[in-house]
Order: sequence, then structure tokens, then C-alpha cells
Amino acid sequence: MQGLSRRLATAGDLLAVKSRDEAQSLEERMVPFIKAAWSVVVPNKPYIHGYHIDAMADHLEAALRFEIKTLIINVPPGFAKSTVCSIMWPAFAWAVNPSLAFMFTSYHEKLSTRDSVSTRDLVSSPWYQSLWGHRVRLKDDQNEKKRFQTDKGGLRQASTVGGYITGEHVDVLGVDDPH
Repeated sequence: MQGLSRRLATAGDLLAVKSRDEAQSLEERMVPFIKAAWSVVVPNKPYIHGYHIDAMADHLEAALRFEIKTLIINVPPGFAKSTVCSIMWPAFAWAVNPSLAFMFTSYHEKLSTRDSVSTRDLVSSPWYQSLWGHRVRLKDDQNEKKRFQTDKGGLRQASTVGGYITGEHVDVLGVDDPH
């Protein structure tokens, strides 16, 4: 019996190492993160990669390093701009720095709430938690559809273009479909 316990512990250790290696590789670049997270965020649509995803990811990574202060991304509807920028970007950023504060606005409350809930669902997913749960946890008492926080002080808040945004001090302000 002791041999079986030792083999099971070794298998668990290997899974932990594999998860750490996978997490580290997904933290380094956003495109692999997008590909891996796609089935969690958009389970009913296959991921189709395009150069526009590379361009968005490269620029969003530069913005996280604060090399770009103002970024405008224009792609046609249906090219995953909201999914990549408003949903996946905060989750990707929190994997490395869970104290970052984000605010995203849209012209309509329904859209900003939809994307906020999708980010929350991604960060709470078993996939995400298996890789970064030791680093990123959502606070139970600050876990609403339009506003939730990490236990490290990170924030994702949703509003509308004309809505309440003053008084919040965020690191990143995203405006998705403002008109």
C-alpha cells in the first residue's frame, strides 16, 4: 500500500509541475493565453487565429508594460476585439499582477455587464484556478456582475460611457464600442 501512495504522490507532483510549466508559458505571451482560454470564454465557437489577434495581443502586452499609454484598436465587428480586450486581457494581466485595477466602459450597460461577467467567469473557472488560483482569487464580498476585486487589490469595474466612473482610481481604462 505504501508503494501505491508513493506512486500517487509522484503522479500528483508531476501534475503540479506540469500545471506550473503551463501557467508560466501562458503568462509570457498573450496569444497562447487567448488560445488556451478561448474554450472557457467562448465554448460554442471554435478559435480561428488571425494576424489581427497577434497585433492586438502585442499591443495589449505593451500597454501592460506601460510602454503604450493610449491605444486604439479598430477591427471589424466579429473579430474578437471585445473578447480579447475586455474579457481576456484583465485575466491575462492578473495571472502576473493580480493587483491591477481595470475599468471598462461601453455605450450600453448590457454590453459592459456581459463582458464583466465573462471576465469573472474566466477567472473563477476551474481551468484558470488550476493554473493561477494560488495567485488570483476573487473576494467574496466584492464579487458583483459589474464590479469585482481580487484578494490582492485588483479590480474590474464595468460602466457605460456616460455612467459613473469618477472616484475610482484604476491602472487601465478601456472603452469598448463607445458609440
